[in-house]
Amino acid sequence: MFKYDINTMKRALITISIVIAFFGIAFYDTHLKGQHFCREYYNLPMSGVVDSVFRDKENKESPRIFLRGEGIPYTIYAYEAWQYLHPGDTLVKEVGSFRFKVNRPGTYPEYFHYNGCD
Repeated sequence: MFKYDINTMKRALITISIVIAFFGIAFYDTHLKGQHFCREYYNLPMSGVVDSVFRDKENKESPRIFLRGEGIPYTIYAYEAWQYLHPGDTLVKEVGSFRFKVNRPGTYPEYFHYNGCD
């Protein structure tokens, strides 16, 4: 019924090998980028009083904050925490942790965790 010659089978085998290799490399590269991001976030200290909470229109509407006395905006990688933050809150994230604490005057501290890196 179907007639396969050796050249057709070789081409099919090469094509399948290339497709598998491509997906393997793409997955591995994504995994490495995620590990690099987690390592950087893990080693990033954040501490200060929240000056402003906003969405950065120039950076894909990412949720960001400014801390008083700091000249750079921080991206908050836990959306629930970003929604909770208000100017005047104190934010503390220590080096070596994915967890950060938000102190608001007159309330108990709230703890948030970045779940993308466990």
